[in-house]
Amino acid sequence: MKKVTLWAFLLLCFPIYAQIGINTITPNAMFEVNATDQGVLIPRVALTSALVSAPVVNPQGGALSVSTLIYNTATAGVSPNNVVPGFYFWNGTKWTALNSDLTGWSTTGNLGTSSTVNFIGTRDNQDVIFKRSNQRAGFLGQSNTSFGLRTLPTSGISTNNSAFGLEALFSNTTGEENSAIGNKALFSNISGDYNTAMGVEALTANSTGDYNTAIGRRALRSSVSGIANTALGYHALDSNTGDFNTAVGSIAFANGSGDGNTAIGRSALEQTSGSNNVAVGHKAAELLNSGSNNIAIGANTSLSSTTVSNELNIGNTVFGKIGATEKAIGININTPKAMLEVNSSNSGILIPRVALTSTTVAAPVTNPQTGALAESTMVYNTAMAGTSPDNVKPGFYYWNGTKWARFDSDGEKQPHFYTADATTLAPVATTMQAMPDMTVTFTPKQSVVFVNFSASGFSTTTACGNFSIFFQIHVNGVAVRSWQTPTEDVLNASTNRPSWDTTLSVPVSVTEGIPQTVSILWGTPGCNAGLNPVGTSVIAFSGFTYGALRTLTIIDPAGGSGVTGTPPVTASSWAVSGNSGLTAASNFIGTIDNADVVFKRNNMNSGRISLTNTAFGSESLITNSGGGNSAYGSEALADNVSGGSNTAIGARTMVSNDSGNFNVAVGREALLTNFTGNRNTAVGFSAMSAATQGQNNTALGNEAETSGVLTNATAIGSNALVSTSNSLVLGSISGTNSATADVNVGIGTTAPERALHISRGDSGGTPSVNTVLAMENDGPTFAQIMSPSTSESGYLFGTEVGSVRGGIVFNSPGLLEGIGFRSGGNTFRMGLTAAGDLGIGTATPGGQFELSLNEGRKPLSSAWTIPSDGRLKNIDGLYEKGLGEISRLKTVRYHYKNVPDKTFADEVLRESAVGFIAQEVREIFPEAVGVDRDGYLNFNMHPILVASVNALRQLDEKQKAITSEIEILKNENADLKAQIELMKSVMAEQSDMIRKVLAAQAENK
Repeated sequence: MKKVTLWAFLLLCFPIYAQIGINTITPNAMFEVNATDQGVLIPRVALTSALVSAPVVNPQGGALSVSTLIYNTATAGVSPNNVVPGFYFWNGTKWTALNSDLTGWSTTGNLGTSSTVNFIGTRDNQDVIFKRSNQRAGFLGQSNTSFGLRTLPTSGISTNNSAFGLEALFSNTTGEENSAIGNKALFSNISGDYNTAMGVEALTANSTGDYNTAIGRRALRSSVSGIANTALGYHALDSNTGDFNTAVGSIAFANGSGDGNTAIGRSALEQTSGSNNVAVGHKAAELLNSGSNNIAIGANTSLSSTTVSNELNIGNTVFGKIGATEKAIGININTPKAMLEVNSSNSGILIPRVALTSTTVAAPVTNPQTGALAESTMVYNTAMAGTSPDNVKPGFYYWNGTKWARFDSDGEKQPHFYTADATTLAPVATTMQAMPDMTVTFTPKQSVVFVNFSASGFSTTTACGNFSIFFQIHVNGVAVRSWQTPTEDVLNASTNRPSWDTTLSVPVSVTEGIPQTVSILWGTPGCNAGLNPVGTSVIAFSGFTYGALRTLTIIDPAGGSGVTGTPPVTASSWAVSGNSGLTAASNFIGTIDNADVVFKRNNMNSGRISLTNTAFGSESLITNSGGGNSAYGSEALADNVSGGSNTAIGARTMVSNDSGNFNVAVGREALLTNFTGNRNTAVGFSAMSAATQGQNNTALGNEAETSGVLTNATAIGSNALVSTSNSLVLGSISGTNSATADVNVGIGTTAPERALHISRGDSGGTPSVNTVLAMENDGPTFAQIMSPSTSESGYLFGTEVGSVRGGIVFNSPGLLEGIGFRSGGNTFRMGLTAAGDLGIGTATPGGQFELSLNEGRKPLSSAWTIPSDGRLKNIDGLYEKGLGEISRLKTVRYHYKNVPDKTFADEVLRESAVGFIAQEVREIFPEAVGVDRDGYLNFNMHPILVASVNALRQLDEKQKAITSEIEILKNENADLKAQIELMKSVMAEQSDMIRKVLAAQAENK
């Protein structure tokens, strides 16, 4: 009522005063609000864009009025029409932000600016100046630009300079086209031109020097008038005052004063005052003091003295003198005694390898200076080409001015002999067959070789006699010569053994430079029994003792190279350049008594074959006294003392083993430090290299490792690490044991996507990023846990608070063949019994669903719905129970109590409840009472609720009857009231008449 009165008062006042004042009776404007401790709240709205007037509207309809003011609360829209929280007014087409400072850039930043419209600067041809503490700190001129306190003074007349940093180009007066970036860069420059300085105090002393470039702290710091110097790096050319120097690298040429020097690399030419030196590499020519015209290339390359000149050093390997009168190059020697000297005790020189086509053709070799090929040019020819006598073959050649001349190599132009010998028994056939062991393969140096063959034999049967033996020489499978023995050489034998022999020496044509195979074939048509070369044992004949031999010799007059097809024994010992003619059955390296076989390199033990140990590799198994060890690789099991039955394959495998037994190490430095550990297996580079002890451990993979003294621990995968006994770790862990990635393990998949990925087919899905174990299939998929019927099984969950904080457990005690759900510290919360009954808070629900506490909740209503569609029901009749039955029910207050076979939670026992007694209800509503599986009665409220509906209907009918009676009484009462009112009216009129009469009477008196 007060608000209505106030608004009515205000409306009545408007036409009278024309001004409004709040908290003032003398408003000084159309609208004035007077307050000292409160403000005015402008409407707060959430705009979406500067171009959209909504949600603000004109209450009179139509367009929004210009100057409408609001406070925006939202951050929205897309630049340049975005809005941020603040005051806005409508300018007729868009919302315009009201800034706290409408005349310039705010000291705390501006809102609503546009880079295409707003800027700091001038719109006329005037310079822009920045200041700090009222001192110039920036300048945007027509040609000069500076930024930084006291940079590029305005007193100069220079142009095209740029300065950035404290006091950069501080002293510049007339210098032009300079660039200075960094504190005091080009600080002293007055008239120097075309200089570039980047870095603190770079070119800080330069006054008049030109064309200098300095990048790096204090680069070219001391140069005052130097010209065309270039310094790149910390303190590069720091103290240099010369010209035309170049230094790249930290402290490169830092303390020099010469000219025309080039230094690339940290501390290169750091001390020199000489000129025209070149130093490339870390500390190259670092200590050179006053020498000139030197070249040093490579880290730590030095010269012969601090004052030397005209010297060359490349990588401390190539040395030389490069003066005008003294020139010499040395490789691996710093005092060459000729124009070129190469010094080495274990390396050679590789001459250029080319493919010549003929001795008379210089190509493909050419003179790089053009013109004829220089006489004495040397190459190594790799080709077999040309036509004799101008053909070429692999070897060294030099150009004699007209043709390529070949160097003789290892007497290769001397005749070369190839011999095949044999003494084994070999029967002759009735057709031409290859004679066993009589084959030689070689590469001839000319087109004709000489073949020498001799053989002898005897007959062991009287069945063959007066037969010739036929022989053939084959070259590459083609017969080139045949002969036979006389018939009288082979006679019938009775007690004596007839013998035969043959010898032949003939020239044979071959193909030069291509491998050739020469073999002997033989046969005796008509008789093949008993014609045998004499065996390896001697035989008695006419009182004489003699041996037998067949020999094939090839002679290449021009030399050559080759091996026999069935190599003959060419020596009784092993040659340093290899042997030929051996057979694995009879030739070997080793002993024929019970002595070890030892191998050495540089007179150091490098292998041993003993009765129980085997080692091969420099210093492998050298101190061993144990048995059953195998070591392959340099220093494998080198320090083993008493350890036995170990296998080490790879350099330095098990190098420290002392008494460990039954270990296996494969890979360089596998089980490197094992000392006493037993039955460990390590496969991979440096696998289990840190373990000194431990038993029955396994590491497979590059640097796979165990941590500590473990037993039965396994690490599989590169950089995998296991740190507890009786454990297996599969794959690396990022950040552990130098690993840089976590490994995913796949079973049934080649592309595991999570820590463990088990697949029997592609599901088409992708595991969540937080999934650790992923299982998938292209059909039904299950994870199965099986245990005895008397044991629990399931999933347990834990945190850092405790190892078990919850879980899903099958077949737990009290819930056999049921599933229990645990949480909050592994406390039982819910159970599903084997019968399918669900209990929340109880493992023994009395029915299909039971709550242990009176705390069931659901939103909106407390009712449970049931199927009630008439299409699902056969109607059996009306339910008649109602008010009479309801009025008979007795309500009680009660507490639950525990009995031996049914208990309740403490909260339930403590809580008072209201309701019915099932036994009493059953007398009135038997359909509302049932029996649980445990034998106790349960109660269904539904029949009571339905009966209550009937009771309400019955009460409603009674209420309607009462209401009808009341209406009748009300009508009767109304009639009585009307009569009373009429009587009151008559009485009032009569009273009025009486007053008037009395009044008249009073006047007449």
